[in-house]
Amino acid sequence: LDAFETVSEEYFVRNNSTSEINVKMKQEAVNLVDGAQFSFCALGNCFPPNVNETSNSFPIPAETTIGANGVFTGHYHAHGFEGTSLIKYTFFDADNVDDNTVFFISFNGSPDDEPSLQLLTEDGDQIENGETIEVEVADLGAFETVSEEYFIRNNSTVDLNIKMKMEATYLVQGTEISFCALGNCFPPGVNVTPNPFLLEGETTVGAEGVFTGHYHAHDISGTSLIRYTFFDAGNPNDSISFNISFNGGEEVGSSMQLLSEDGDLIENGQNIDVNVIDLDAFETVSHEYFVRNNSTSAIDIKMRQEPVSLIEGAEFSFCFGSCFPPGTNETPHSVKVDAETTVGTSGIFTGHYHAHGNSGNSIIRYTYFNVSNLNDTLSFTITFQDATGIANVDENAVINAFPNPTSDILYISYDLKMMTNGYLNVYDALGKKVIVQEINSSNGQIELNVSDLPQGIYLYNFQSGNMKSKTYKLLIK
Repeated sequence: LDAFETVSEEYFVRNNSTSEINVKMKQEAVNLVDGAQFSFCALGNCFPPNVNETSNSFPIPAETTIGANGVFTGHYHAHGFEGTSLIKYTFFDADNVDDNTVFFISFNGSPDDEPSLQLLTEDGDQIENGETIEVEVADLGAFETVSEEYFIRNNSTVDLNIKMKMEATYLVQGTEISFCALGNCFPPGVNVTPNPFLLEGETTVGAEGVFTGHYHAHDISGTSLIRYTFFDAGNPNDSISFNISFNGGEEVGSSMQLLSEDGDLIENGQNIDVNVIDLDAFETVSHEYFVRNNSTSAIDIKMRQEPVSLIEGAEFSFCFGSCFPPGTNETPHSVKVDAETTVGTSGIFTGHYHAHGNSGNSIIRYTYFNVSNLNDTLSFTITFQDATGIANVDENAVINAFPNPTSDILYISYDLKMMTNGYLNVYDALGKKVIVQEINSSNGQIELNVSDLPQGIYLYNFQSGNMKSKTYKLLIK
């Protein structure tokens, strides 16, 4: 436990498809012992703790297993703390995040130790560690819904000082949670018992320390999942957890609907990927999106943005009715949308991302809400994903496209110096690959027919193995 780190065996990812893919990897803690850390090596680099996703993608040719330079190892830093941590790792195609493979590593720091604590019902039945208890919310308008009573037992032979904490795994917006445990009842907003509770060895807590979970629906339908953990204040890793699902029926649907410029429906909660091709560009802009009022009455809509994950040094902004600078996270004025009407050009949405040269992925959440009913909302996220590819850039490459601008035939001459076999990639303004052309020499000329591409600004670069060229602009008129 006191070693600098514990390292897993080596693992190799294979591309079983018939096309080259650009692979990334992320890690996330399912359960992490308090005080411990985790890190990994994968896809060409080793990353320190707290870096949870590879910043650049790694190309794997078709039907090929990654080589030694891209091998994976999971690293665990116990820092002397006992307990078992479970870490989830996901390899995914950077161009199609739904194409992924997932595995878990359980770092067992005290495999033979059983928790000192046991949870029991009032009838003495045992609640398993991690078990979920269903509680039906019969009256959404009631002040609160209360679970059955549960009792904590100290199975060890020594006295323990017990505390309890609660965490919302998912909480319906507008509802609240609270609890009674270990001698007191606490109002919403108190998530950890402030003082420990002495529980003698081989003893079950009495009526003065009984637990009940409390849910305040505030007349809002939907199901919330809450996690509760009893733990020894002297050893927080000696703990037992359980969940309560407060089932309040189906959530009321939003009166709003989000549409793409082509009229396609964007689902509530959906994520939209936007590739950042040029990290040094002033900004990367999403497609245009339109909100629709499906109700039979006019509503006044506002919008807010919040970062889910933001690369250090990057900024974000948006347009909705007006365009707002970075730092403005909510529209100061509402936009009126008539009944059964889609917002016009005066209320169009675009998300704007300013990488400022910083690589990595950022996720921003955007929420429309009815100012007269704050529970009537519609949310979606945009992942501004770093599509600059490989970190190693061939600075000596000589590339020229002509004529530029063009409307039909484009010639690209290249002398790549440090690259041989690879690909020419052409992207639209949102970073979607629209042309992939294989190359088999370090210099030459490519003829492309671009007459089928819509007018606009495009970007192109060359990529080979672990190298890429600079990215250049192309105008199609």
